[in-house]
Amino acid sequence: MSKKTDVVSYINAIRTGDNINNCRKLRGLSQATFARKLGVTVKTVSNWEQGHTSFTLEHLGLMCRILRVTANDILCFDAEDVIPFYISLNHLPMLIIWFST
Repeated sequence: MSKKTDVVSYINAIRTGDNINNCRKLRGLSQATFARKLGVTVKTVSNWEQGHTSFTLEHLGLMCRILRVTANDILCFDAEDVIPFYISLNHLPMLIIWFST
């Protein structure tokens, strides 16, 4: 992985964390309440919001439902930053996002 990719990944993690934090606050949820609804610790939510750790797709789905937002609202994708493509897994469609660098 190049230094440029590392920097871009870090910036995206920070932006995503900021989005989680802003959406959570707009819903009037404390980190503790949000963590409880997600089934994780407050430290885990804090790490996500600070961009220190990543979350699973399962947690992303739960966040979207709890916060009443889309995945794009949290992940802050720009159309030119991603190349979506579809695969089939056991005859169920699945969206895979491939980041262009």
